[in-house]
Amino acid sequence: MAQNGAAPQVTTVSKETVPTGTHRVAVVHDARTDRITLYVDAQKEEGVSATFKAPVASTGGLQVGRTLLADGAGGSYLRGAVDEVHAYTGALSERAVQDLANGYYPCLTCS
Repeated sequence: MAQNGAAPQVTTVSKETVPTGTHRVAVVHDARTDRITLYVDAQKEEGVSATFKAPVASTGGLQVGRTLLADGAGGSYLRGAVDEVHAYTGALSERAVQDLANGYYPCLTCS
């Protein structure tokens, strides 16, 4: 991940090209540690995390696959399709992310 100096945003850059097909992607924000962790197909992307000290204040609904520009306006949209979105209060554990990827609802009180 790389911080864009012109805007308070985080840009994720993959180390490898993701093969075509269906993938489950999870982004976990832990407010206690101000860290974001990326999972692809239930596997934590090692070395791909970032601090997130400037959350975006929301006045509307959740938007997936959208960028935030330096002037605070919404930017471009995701190219592709998203067919299912889950949003949880609190940071999911690695086990909970794996449960989701395997088609189970995560145990939010398990470690």
